[in-house]
Amino acid sequence: MKREIEPAKTGHALQFAATAQPVKFYREETKRMSDTENRDDMVQQYLEDFIPKGRRGDIEHLAGEVVKGATSRRNFLTRAGSLGVGATAASTILTALVTSAPKASAATSGSAEAGKIADKYKNLTIGVPVYAFADENQITIANQMQAAAQAAGLNWKFLLQDVAGSVTTAGQVFDSFVTRGVDVIIDIVIPPRLVAAQMAKAKEKKIPVFGIYTFGTNYPDMVLDYGGVTSVESSFVSSYMLFDQRIRHPGKKKIKLGIIDSQLDVIKPRRGALDGLLSLAINNDFEVVQVIPDVDPANTVQVATQVTQAILTKNPDVDCLWVSWSPAPVPVAAAVEQAGKGDSCKVYGLVAQSAGIQLIKEGKSPLVATSWVDLVWVGWGMVDLVLKHRSGKPVDRLALLSTNAVPCVCIDHAEANSSNIQMVDVLGGKQIPTWVFAQGSYRDRFVASWSESYSS
Repeated sequence: MKREIEPAKTGHALQFAATAQPVKFYREETKRMSDTENRDDMVQQYLEDFIPKGRRGDIEHLAGEVVKGATSRRNFLTRAGSLGVGATAASTILTALVTSAPKASAATSGSAEAGKIADKYKNLTIGVPVYAFADENQITIANQMQAAAQAAGLNWKFLLQDVAGSVTTAGQVFDSFVTRGVDVIIDIVIPPRLVAAQMAKAKEKKIPVFGIYTFGTNYPDMVLDYGGVTSVESSFVSSYMLFDQRIRHPGKKKIKLGIIDSQLDVIKPRRGALDGLLSLAINNDFEVVQVIPDVDPANTVQVATQVTQAILTKNPDVDCLWVSWSPAPVPVAAAVEQAGKGDSCKVYGLVAQSAGIQLIKEGKSPLVATSWVDLVWVGWGMVDLVLKHRSGKPVDRLALLSTNAVPCVCIDHAEANSSNIQMVDVLGGKQIPTWVFAQGSYRDRFVASWSESYSS
C-alpha cells in the first residue's frame, strides 16, 4: 500500500530540511560574533586604560608585527616599554590584541608573501654613500631601506658609508663601491655633480645608481632621484609660519624674519619656496632682517649656535627664524632660549629631526613647527623602485612626483602628539620618533605588491 504524506507534515519537513543548516550556521556565527565582540570590548578597555594618549597606533602596529611573525614578543615588550607602557600592561595588551586579530591570509600577510619573491631579486649588495651621518634623517632613510628588504625576505646587504660632507671622501667611497662590484649604488644626498667621474665609471660597469635627495633628477648617469619634494614640504612650514606669526602678532605692520639657510643642492628649493611666498604682495607684512647663507654640515651645532647669537645681537626684536638645514633648528632653538628670547622669537624648521619633534610635542621650546616628509615611505619607496628597475620594467624618472610620491606634512604641537608619530629603528638599535603617514599601514601593501609582481 502506497503511503501518502500529509501536506502539512510534508511542508513542515521540507521547511526544516531547508533551514536546518542555516539555523545551525546562524547559531555558530552568532556565537563567534559574540566572542569577537567580547574580545573587541576587552581590547578597547586595555587600549584606553593602559596606553598613553597618542601611542595607540604604535602599539597596534607592533602587535600586528607579532601576529605576522615579523617581530618577537620580547621585542614588542621592549618597544612598548620605550613608549611608556609597563611590562605587565604590555603583556596583557599584546595577548588581547593577538587574540582579537584576524588571521592573516597569504594575500595580505607580509611574512607569508615574502617567500614568493623570485631568487633573482635576492642577495644583492647595495652600496650606500651617505652625505652626513650627522643628519639623523639620512640614517633613518637608510635604515628603512634595510627594514623593507628584511620584511620582503630579500636578504640584501647594505654597505653604508659616511662621507661627512667631504667631496674627496665621497669620490673615494663611490670608487670603492665600483671596484667592489656592488649590484646597486643608492646615493643619499650627495650631489651627482660632485661625483660625476665615479658615476660614469659605475655606468660603464653596468652598476645602476639611484639617488635620494641628490637633486639629480635629470642627471644622465643616474636611474632616478627620489624623496620628498623639498619645495613642497617647505611651502607647508613656510605657510604655517606666515599664518602663525600673524596670529601671534595681530595687526603688526612688519613681522621681522631671520633666515638661516644652506647651499646644499637639494635644500635650495626650500629657500626658493619661501622667497616665492614672501614676494607676494599679500605677504608684504614680513621683513627679512638678516640672512645667514650657509651652515657647515660638518659642524652644525657650533655654527648654528653662533649665527643665531649673531642674528639676535644685531636684531634683538626679530620675531621668527626660518631654518633650512635639518640638523640646525634644534641648536638654533636652544640658542634662542639661552638668550632669553624664547617667548618673543619663534623658530620654524624643515624636517628638524626626532629631537625637533620631541621639542614641538612638549610645547615649551621656541621651535614651534617643522615640515616633515615620511622618511619611512622614502626608504620603502626606494626599494620598490630598485625592484621595478631590476625586473626590466620601465621606471618613471619623475616617480617622486607621480607613481611614488612621498607624503609630507607640517608638524606642530597637535600633530606631534598624534598617533602618526611612531618609534622607528635607526643604526645601532636606537629608536627615534618620526612621522609616518597613515601610521605606516602601507608597508604591508608594499610587501604584498612585491610578492605579486616579482614572483618570477
